[in-house]
Amino acid sequence: MKLSIIIVNFNTISYLKDCLSNLDRLNLPFRFETIVVDNGSVDGSQEWLKRQGRLRYILLPENIGFARGNNLAIREAKGEYILLLNTDAFPCRGSIERLIEFLENHQQAGIAGPRLSFPDGRWQRGYNDLPSIKKACLVLVSDLQNLLYPRIWPMIERLALILRPRQVGYVDGCCMMIKRAVIEQIGPLDEAFFFFAEDAEFCYRARQKGYGVYYVPEAKVIHVRGGSLAKKDVDMAVKARCESEKLFMVRAFGEKSWRQYAKIMYFNFLIRYQMARILNRPSKRYFYAALGEFQKEIAPSKIA
Repeated sequence: MKLSIIIVNFNTISYLKDCLSNLDRLNLPFRFETIVVDNGSVDGSQEWLKRQGRLRYILLPENIGFARGNNLAIREAKGEYILLLNTDAFPCRGSIERLIEFLENHQQAGIAGPRLSFPDGRWQRGYNDLPSIKKACLVLVSDLQNLLYPRIWPMIERLALILRPRQVGYVDGCCMMIKRAVIEQIGPLDEAFFFFAEDAEFCYRARQKGYGVYYVPEAKVIHVRGGSLAKKDVDMAVKARCESEKLFMVRAFGEKSWRQYAKIMYFNFLIRYQMARILNRPSKRYFYAALGEFQKEIAPSKIA
């Protein structure tokens, strides 16, 4: 078995159907399996999965989180490579093959992720630096990059500039190709992370063991982003992200580093919220929620 594709679903039945249909249309040239894990959906997903004949699935009575859900399928997976794929992520033709080809041709590489774009073709960040004080200091620079890249990406692509694989801190867990050898050495996803940052933590452990984590822009994936929790409950999504970043930072760098990180992120979100409010951007809702979460982490009585 060359590949195991693992999809964790939670109340996204329409995306799930589109995701599986897209995989069928790819006509992958090797033997693969698809395993769907349903995290206690109540939107009809489980009933629909039961009617899909030979499709492999694991139905759970409750939402046990992204990491635990993937790990259940990883334990049953038979593939030489493991692809973690979100229901709202749609690989373009040839992209899955390209990710596997890259890992096969680079012995030191253990994890690879594709170039992401929104459905309308706009560039989307598919990789990032690991959570750190340095990253926190560069958040506003990163925001500027996110603003400029969608506008200049067509030109960059036409000129074939920077379109080459390169090592990154971590790749987005919406579409992450992993060599089975990596999982055998470092273990599966860390189940202490319910949602968010589990991709960063997994890549961090892989890098600690000498594996390279690579962004492979020749592989292309359309990603809706926020197909479930992030769009339906902003406050819950922001809270989950903050808690996961805290867990990662404390484990990797200690409580003191987390406190410094939280202070920098608080002032970052203060600036971002004010800018979004002045410009009346939809992102102001997210920034306001994030501002509140980081305020709780740094002695709010001193800030008020």
